Amino acid sequence: MKRIITLLTVISLGLGAMAQTVENIRVEQDGENILVHYRIGGSTDAQTFKAGLSCSVDGGRQFEPITVIGDVGENIRGGKSNYTIIWDVFEELDEIGEVEFFVSVDLTNDLSPERTQAAPVKMYQTEREETGMNYYLAYTGSTLCPYGFSTGVTYKKWGGYLSFRYGADEQGTEFVDWRIYVAGVFRQILEKGKYKLYVNAGAGVINEYYEEYTQSYYYDYNSLIIDGGLVNVIGKFSLTLGVEYINADWIQPVFGLGYLFPIRRKVKR
Repeated sequence: MKRIITLLTVISLGLGAMAQTVENIRVEQDGENILVHYRIGGSTDAQTFKAGLSCSVDGGRQFEPITVIGDVGENIRGGKSNYTIIWDVFEELDEIGEVEFFVSVDLTNDLSPERTQAAPVKMYQTEREETGMNYYLAYTGSTLCPYGFSTGVTYKKWGGYLSFRYGADEQGTEFVDWRIYVAGVFRQILEKGKYKLYVNAGAGVINEYYEEYTQSYYYDYNSLIIDGGLVNVIGKFSLTLGVEYINADWIQPVFGLGYLFPIRRKVKR
């Protein structure tokens, strides 16, 4: 024979996470069902909870009823004034006497504005970092061609350059000018603090133009030129001392003064 004794006690031992508590516990019988009413103290509709119900019959072992529906289990939304768990008691038990109920809630998610924090944003600062390469620009001249420049790039112990030099001479009815074009390489042979010493070697052509005004005579021809020397670098400044060897029979001193511009790239830190 199924019977139910309505002498019921309720114990709220479950404390919700983040200080929520179970409040206003009430138990009532509705036909063959037992209704357990409760409230989640301090909750909001931005929170979800896991609600649990367990009981002990006549002081026996505590267990969790299976045939329960209502506000029990996962994803219970907060902020309501009343929650109800319905237990179809006689689906599990033939009879009960004095029952103790235990209601617990645990916070599972909280999207409240005061608890929602934006993901940290990593701030990057853009800097320009040296690549180890330098852009080389220098005045370069010789006794034959005192006007000119050199340009190129250095990287670690090596580099390359291009040079152009120009010179002219006019005496009475005669005019002559020279144009020199050279390509070459650098090789570092010494480094001590801010001082670096490079050797350079290059080859190219010299164009010579001659004109005699009264006789309407002129010529224009190209010859081979080889140059080389030493490039002294102190910090970013350079001093070149060398020679140019023209057409295998004519040697002229070469000198130059330049600057190395570091090549940098943008990096984020």
